[in-house]
Amino acid sequence: MEPIKPRCKAHITMSCPECKGGAVDLPSYSDDEDRLRRAHSAKFEDDKQKAETLKIDKSPVTLDRYHFEIEVTSRFVYGICCPIGNFNKLCRYDIATRKTAPCVAVPQSCSVLQIGNQIFISGGGYPAGNALSEFSEEKQGLVGKTPMKYARYAHASVAISEAKFLAICGHDGKANLRCCEEYSIRDNVWRQLPPLGYARYSPAAALSGEYVYVIGGSGGYETIERMDMREEEESLWERVTLAGPTAAEVSLSSYSAAFSISNDEIMVLVSSGGATKCGVYNTKAGTVKALSRSYKSGSYQYNQVCMIAGNAYIMGSAGQMHVYMTAEKQIEEIGYSDAAGSA
Repeated sequence: MEPIKPRCKAHITMSCPECKGGAVDLPSYSDDEDRLRRAHSAKFEDDKQKAETLKIDKSPVTLDRYHFEIEVTSRFVYGICCPIGNFNKLCRYDIATRKTAPCVAVPQSCSVLQIGNQIFISGGGYPAGNALSEFSEEKQGLVGKTPMKYARYAHASVAISEAKFLAICGHDGKANLRCCEEYSIRDNVWRQLPPLGYARYSPAAALSGEYVYVIGGSGGYETIERMDMREEEESLWERVTLAGPTAAEVSLSSYSAAFSISNDEIMVLVSSGGATKCGVYNTKAGTVKALSRSYKSGSYQYNQVCMIAGNAYIMGSAGQMHVYMTAEKQIEEIGYSDAAGSA
């Protein structure tokens, strides 16, 4: 079943009185999707109350294409934490209860990408693997998909639509990589895209407006590259020049994650020594401004960010959970996982 597309921006932020009675033009849904649609009216007030409790932003906001994956009914955030030898645990954080539970073992340093109600795990392991799997909530296990062309770990994954995502750079066990691949969820096939200019290990990646931005990472030499997704067939990666040598107030050469917070701003998270520093990259001004605070995150991020109701839920490698509140423009700690001690 494909993810349900949001019906309007206000619906995404839990403030849509027009949707309350279902009085909107709806696309044709499958039986399962129609069941969820019919439940929408009954759940609206309950979701709205939960949003108030969780301090979720309920005011309409300007959203770019990055936010297509947001569903008002989403309550789970998936990510990897708690290293176990050559494996990590895929963990699920419940927004309503603020508790984290382990789901299944996955290769260490793999990439986890959540698109709507679908969770994809790619690469990872030592030596590096090229496997792609989808986590099945029903089976509580992994369902194999077509593998990537290139084996890699510590790479970035970023969704470019509700039906496609990219696997970018990483490491193959011998060297940093420049390669980029596009996966079609509907067709279950990979397509090779042009390589980046710089080989990178653990970069950040985010879709902002019509561009995919790849930011920093080990070996990235503090650089930022972008590709115009409107001209995907013929577009190449280009280096983005910052406004000056002091334009970046946060070092970008470490384990990174990123997510779009407006049409011309990207939040960049850079982890090192068990803490994460935060910076806002302004794509128009060419600057990276540091936020006033850092937070404990574990050693790695690996792009574990899930957008729900306009806010970003962030899972650190040691299980710490934080949320970036879009309206307040601040990061708050919202929980800590005890999954490391769970079976």
